Amino acid sequence: MSTDRQTESERSGTHDGPLDAPTQFGICSACGAIRAQDEAACPVCSTDYRAAAVNVPLPPEEYFWVRVEYEFVCRGCAFPVAVNHLETSGSVLCGNCGSNQRFPDKETKWLVDFAHDAAALMGQTAPRNGFFAKSTSIGRRRPRRLGHSASSLTCSVHGLGTALTRTASAGPGSPVCTACRSPLAARWEGKTVRTTCPDCGASAAYALPEGAERFPKLIGIIAAELRADAAPVEEAGSSRGGAVSITCPHCKAPLDPEGLGELVTCEYCGTLSRIPAVMHKRHRGEPESKRAWWLAFKGPHPVQRAWEARRRQERQRRRQRAAAERRRQEEEREQARAAADDENSAPPVRRGRTLSAARIAVMLVVLSLAIALPLVYYALATDTL
Repeated sequence: MSTDRQTESERSGTHDGPLDAPTQFGICSACGAIRAQDEAACPVCSTDYRAAAVNVPLPPEEYFWVRVEYEFVCRGCAFPVAVNHLETSGSVLCGNCGSNQRFPDKETKWLVDFAHDAAALMGQTAPRNGFFAKSTSIGRRRPRRLGHSASSLTCSVHGLGTALTRTASAGPGSPVCTACRSPLAARWEGKTVRTTCPDCGASAAYALPEGAERFPKLIGIIAAELRADAAPVEEAGSSRGGAVSITCPHCKAPLDPEGLGELVTCEYCGTLSRIPAVMHKRHRGEPESKRAWWLAFKGPHPVQRAWEARRRQERQRRRQRAAAERRRQEEEREQARAAADDENSAPPVRRGRTLSAARIAVMLVVLSLAIALPLVYYALATDTL
């Protein structure tokens, strides 16, 4: 692994290896989508990561967040219809032509399953190649680029007959504050999730829609259409029954539709209210645009559990290999110590003792000659006489 990749892994709070459990991951602070490690800018909102990349702690094992975008093509006017919340009523009103479009339950179920599977790689049991594995497959969808060159999975289906022509995008991440773009903290109050910004203090509550109990793995949602602490604005009709203005749901004071966002605060009583999607066309002159919303799923994902089992097996095998290696090294050290002890116990060869023997030999030779020479001389002298 290259040094640049190591630096990037350390910066993003991830590690390389199936046994390393990261404690945080990188997101784009502009949209909340998970950071694409191989890209310089966010693939979702095109924001430069140098100004928008932040690290957030991994969510607890009890839940994980998924960023969702969804739209389908109106069967009447062929205009894209944005669905910016979990639709469980069975129909969606086209903001362009006003026709009521059938939105079957199976489409809602498909969207929930798609979002759930798209975030299957989220969690502490990260596979190889950084936080997400390029070779990991989820069913028939293979998110090879998720977390590397892409931040979400996109599925576009061209419907035939009565089927919807839709485009859905989903990917892991963390919700961010719309005011200061800081990561939000979430806590659950029954079926309502309350988000709080730790920096600016902004707080909001979102309730699950009716019918959400059909999806037991879904435990929370963040969408402006489902604000539990902001009632929808009301419409005041004329004598002929036509809607002419919007009013505060609390004090009935008129609200100015010009420049209104998704939420509006009454200047008389201070009540916070929201503009439902069906009123955008009538009071703002344009249909509701596609926006991202968030789903919280009960964790961990089945894929994560499978990775966790593999992680435990790999950890056990690694311990066994480490123990065998320690035993081998200990045996080698014992053998080295035994060889050293044997070498120390052998009698050393001393050079002084060898030289003394040589001297004794020389002295014996000299002594022998000293004894033999007089005898030879004596013998020679006796023969001569």
